[in-house]
Amino acid sequence: MATDSGTIDVPVVGKKKKTPVLLGAAVVIGVIIYAIIQKNKNAAAAAAAAAAGSTGQFTDPGGNVCAAPNPQTGYCPGSPQDQQALDNIAATGSAGTANSGYTETVGSNSIPLFTNNAVWAQYAEQLLGSDGNDATSAALGAYLTGGQLTEAQASLVEEAIAVANYPPVPGPNGDPPGMNVSTASTPPASLGTCPSGYTFSTTQTSAAGEIAATGGTGWCEPAASTTTTPGTGSGSTGTGSGGTGGTPAPSTPQPITVAPAGFRVVSVTGGDNVNLAWDALTPPAGEGPLTGYMIAYGPTSGSQQYKQQVGGQTTEATVPGVGGGAAGSHFFELWALPAKTGGPHAGPIEAKTTKT
Repeated sequence: MATDSGTIDVPVVGKKKKTPVLLGAAVVIGVIIYAIIQKNKNAAAAAAAAAAGSTGQFTDPGGNVCAAPNPQTGYCPGSPQDQQALDNIAATGSAGTANSGYTETVGSNSIPLFTNNAVWAQYAEQLLGSDGNDATSAALGAYLTGGQLTEAQASLVEEAIAVANYPPVPGPNGDPPGMNVSTASTPPASLGTCPSGYTFSTTQTSAAGEIAATGGTGWCEPAASTTTTPGTGSGSTGTGSGGTGGTPAPSTPQPITVAPAGFRVVSVTGGDNVNLAWDALTPPAGEGPLTGYMIAYGPTSGSQQYKQQVGGQTTEATVPGVGGGAAGSHFFELWALPAKTGGPHAGPIEAKTTKT
């Protein structure tokens, strides 16, 4: 308590000159302010260090460059946008306030408010570990332009939406935010028939007299002529040994109405080469002869988007480059040729590729 213009009562201590006491109080206040400032700086540095979980540079929607975003805000630690979002969290418990202009809440996560699809794609790619030149980048590029997506690409886009929400700018015909996913499947082509006097072939030989089969795929080759060697004999009774007859020309192949048995995946080599095998098939009486097999496959069960034909009596085949660099599940079916339109087939069986 003050007693005159030059002294002041300090509890416990007693009367002291006013000037030293005031200076001491100012020093204490300055120390407290410095401690608070330093604490805030240390907190910001700790947030930046925690966010730097990978090499490379990240550019947030505000144009700030850092190693990785603050997972609480989606912006570079210590940036004005990051600090604004942190202030919102401190004030409201959520980074996504109606007037913040920086973030929105998806589930329990806060993400930036994007102004264009390119920034959205960059943010999603970095959170998904994309290098900008891989299957994820290609899938997002097709998605943002309204292009047709495979099932595997659609799965990658769904992962991006889960971490970054939908892109801000709608695309052609509503894609995005919708996805143009290919689900079309094409059944194997049916085999044609040949007129009398011709034999059926699945491949063109360019032989003399060859014509195209009618009503489907395939070619017709002129049947080889046959001859008969006259019999020879002796004796007045006209008995003797008979001649040797020629081989009759084969008839037009008849559709096979049974499916191959034992259709299976043997292995997947090189990440995308699928090795298949099946049991030898003997056509029922009056059907065939067996000319080969047709393999159809696609990214979904029942899809027959791609086809590969093997000939002869083989019971195994390798389908190379399955998936075109997109890892995932693929489904295979098998027909014996000539196949009956809509007839039975083996499969589908699943093979998983890993090459990306």
